[in-house]
Parts: sequence; structure tokens; C-alpha cells
Amino acid sequence: MYKWGQNLMGSPKVERYKILFFVFVFLFSLTFSMFFQIKVVKAQNTITIKQDGTIIPEDAPIFRLSTFEGVRKFIVETDLEIGTGIDIECSNSIIDGQGHRLTGNGEGSGIHVYNGQGITIMNFTIQGFEDGILLRRSGVCVIQYNHVINNLADGIILSENSGSNKVFENVIQGNQDDGIEIRDTSNQNTINSNIIKENLDDGIDLDFSNFNVITFNTFIDNANHVETFAGENNVWNGEYPTGGNFWSNNPFPQIDMFMGANQDQSGSDGIWDHPYIIDESYGIEDSYPLVNEPSLRSPTSISIDLSHKRINKGSELTVSGEISPAQSGQTVIIKYGYNGDTNKVVSRSDGTFEDVFVIPETFGGTTRIKVSWGGSITHLGAENSDTVEVNTNSGGSTDDGNWWEIIPGFPVESILLGIFVGLATIFISKQRKSPTSTFQNVFQFFYY
Repeated sequence: MYKWGQNLMGSPKVERYKILFFVFVFLFSLTFSMFFQIKVVKAQNTITIKQDGTIIPEDAPIFRLSTFEGVRKFIVETDLEIGTGIDIECSNSIIDGQGHRLTGNGEGSGIHVYNGQGITIMNFTIQGFEDGILLRRSGVCVIQYNHVINNLADGIILSENSGSNKVFENVIQGNQDDGIEIRDTSNQNTINSNIIKENLDDGIDLDFSNFNVITFNTFIDNANHVETFAGENNVWNGEYPTGGNFWSNNPFPQIDMFMGANQDQSGSDGIWDHPYIIDESYGIEDSYPLVNEPSLRSPTSISIDLSHKRINKGSELTVSGEISPAQSGQTVIIKYGYNGDTNKVVSRSDGTFEDVFVIPETFGGTTRIKVSWGGSITHLGAENSDTVEVNTNSGGSTDDGNWWEIIPGFPVESILLGIFVGLATIFISKQRKSPTSTFQNVFQFFYY
């Protein structure tokens, strides 16, 4: 009489089935993890973004997007506890922290740029380093929308002839030395619309640097708001009525009863009637100090949705999206291709927009579509992009799959899933030759 398990355990053939079974489990787990993007991020030491766009180490949680109009974009995918920060060697690039936190161990710089050009550093919280952001011999860079807080020395440093950079709409707070230091003949930089507060030495320290424009910033409770030296020629206010900066602990009469370039006409204008003296011995002042703290503009996002992912020439492509939070009556710029047409549409009351574009004969292959809006007085602008595959041959149906399915794609996930299903089919067919059921065999694999 047959007994459950008879001629099953110990058989060389069954041992092969066991191996196949565990191969199934491995492939299924691998496929599952790839589908759901399961990811484990370990603490790193220095991460380097090389000039050619490669990232070292390769498993660093920084993702490189495709290049658009000659600019590479990188996004950080998670918070990072990192030894000595991120070195950026890749000029003409954007590194977007997406709001993630970059935490150091008290050494180095959170982000360091040496001899870089056209680099944008945005949307980080940087804390716990010796310095938050350090630019050396670098120009035409942008530092924006960051929180640079609680670093052991300076928050942001522009040094060694770093000129024509823009530092705007950052919060620079609680650093143990200066909030911002501009030194070593770093000239013609723009410092605008930042909150510089509670730094333990100077809010801004200017050392032998000239022609920097420092306006519309908020200085609050720094140990000393500004350190500057004789002979420096920097700008602390715009022309009337633009105004200068907001200064806490203003020792001068805080009266706003007059207006005009000389503050000699009746009526208030949001500017104190008396200049704010930055350094009396050197005759440095903010001629139009602001009565109220300027507000940082609120961030926005813009989405993009394409009616087709694959399309023929001559067919209509609908591009739609939404500005969030909703911004009504705003101009949205839609650029088709690297050197293609640019259309402008106006957002609806709910922030949505739409444009219809006929794919021209000059298009072919992967074509990037970019949407953007420039922002307003109260809100920051935003941009986004997506790609559409344009058939290199003219004519044909507008159906996404009509021409494209002739050459289907085979992503890695599909290949692994196919292997899994194939092996599973072989396994089950083999087991049917045994008097026992597949379920019983699998049970005994684990039981024994």
C-alpha cells in the first residue's frame, strides 16, 4: 500500500525538485522586490558627483535624471546621515534634495563645490557639518530653498573668487559661527530673500569682497548682524521704493511717518524713516530698512500628463497638468523638444492647464516635453518634464500600440517573471508524474 512520502524523500530526482523549488522562491522574491522598489539605504562617507555625471559610490541614493537643455539633474531619494558630505564636480547641473535631510558628523561640508560653474543646490536641510555649503572658485551657481542649520562653523561660504552666484530664499539659522561668509575677493554675488537668524557670530561676514547685492533679507537675533571692512563696496538696499533688509534689534528710531526717496514726504511706505547703520566707522548703511519681515514665498509643484507615451508624426498630443496649490490665471510655458516649439497656456481657477500639440515631421525618437511657471509674489515657480516616443516613420495610426508593439520592450522584471513562470510550469508537470500531490511534496520539503 502506498504511504504519503513513499519514494519521495531522499530520491535524487526529488532533490533536484527541491533545488528548483528554492530557485522559484528566490526568483519570486527578486521579482517582487524589483516591482515594489524595495530599498535599503546605508550610511555613506563622501558621495561624489563626477564631472561626467557618474555618482560614486554607485549605490548612493542619488538618482540621475536625463539631461535637458545641457543641464543634468540629480535628485536625492532619502534622508542621509553622511560622514563628510557631497562633493559636486559636475558643472551645469541641478541637485535637488527634495526636502530630505543631510546630517553630518561635525566634519567637512554638507555640500562642497570646487571650480564649478552653473550648479544649483536646492531643497535640502543641511545640519551637523563643520560648514553647511561651501563654494570655492565657483561661479554662476544658485543656492536656493535650503535650511542650513546648526552646523559647527558657518552656514554658507562663498570663497576663493567665487563670483556671480545667487543665494536666495534659504533659512540660515543657529550655526555656531557665521550664517553666511563671503571672502577672498568673492564679488558680484546676490544675497536675496533669506532668513538669517540666531547665528552665534555674524549673520553675514564680508571679507575683502565687493559689489555684492544684499537685499530683502531678514536678520534676526544674530550675535552680530554684519561684519565688514573698510574699502568694501557692497549694496545693502535697492532703489526706492524697493527697500533694503529687515533688521531685528534696530537701535534707531522706528518711525514710519514719511515716504519718498529722501523720506521727507508725509505718509508711511513700509520703510523706516531712519537708515540702519551697518558700520558707522566705514559709513556703511541700509538706506531703506524694512518695517516688516519679508515673507519667503511658498513652494509649489507642477504636474505633467501626456495623452500618449508613444505617438506618430502628425498626430495630436495633449499635454495637461496642474499647479499645486492651485494658482489661477498663471502663464504656463510648455516646451516641445530640445529645439522645438514653445507654447503658452493660462491656468484655470483650479490650477489645471491643457495644450494640444501636433507632432511635426522633424520630431523622432525620445522627445522631452517640459512644463514650467515662473512663480508669483507669494509663490515660487516650478517645472516638470516627461518624454514621449515619436515614431521615426511618417504617418500611421495615433494608437499608442499600433506601430510600437512591433518591437515590444522587455524590462528585467518581465524577464524574471517569465523565468519564474516557466520553471514553475516544469516543476508542476514533473510532480504530476508522482502519486503524491504537488502540495504534499512542497509540504514535505519544509517538514523534513
